[in-house]
Amino acid sequence: MEQVNALEVLREAMKLEREGVKFYRRVAKCSRNKSSAEVFRKLADDELQHLEKLELVYDNLAENNEWLVMKDLMETRRESPPEVFDEDFHDDEVDELSAVDMGIKAEEESIEHYKSALRECDLSDEEGCEIFKWLIDFEATHLRILKDLRRELSSS
Repeated sequence: MEQVNALEVLREAMKLEREGVKFYRRVAKCSRNKSSAEVFRKLADDELQHLEKLELVYDNLAENNEWLVMKDLMETRRESPPEVFDEDFHDDEVDELSAVDMGIKAEEESIEHYKSALRECDLSDEEGCEIFKWLIDFEATHLRILKDLRRELSSS
């Protein structure tokens, strides 16, 4: 994957993660079900960690023209960015099932985005490919969590 294209893919990935943080925080804040709210808070935290890692990868690729090695990436931790994603959500209640369905759709779209990036990945660029594999795995985990939550909410 050429650097310019890789940077564009990473910018889009960071945008997806920012949107995920914002969405999951808003839903957690308004959720009536404590169990659901906790799941949404956890997903928001995960998305924020993904965003932090992607920012590190992006900065390193833009500045040094090289991918961070996954091992190094996992050992690196940035300070959390300011709470720019928390906006007042004026609804007192949120329909958890609708929010879960929206989350499922977003996670599926994220997985497809990262799979597309992986298909474009130059196999000689192993570090770059590993970043997208890592993101696919994480988003697939989120998808499973949301589908389990949906089953739980549907049966109650």
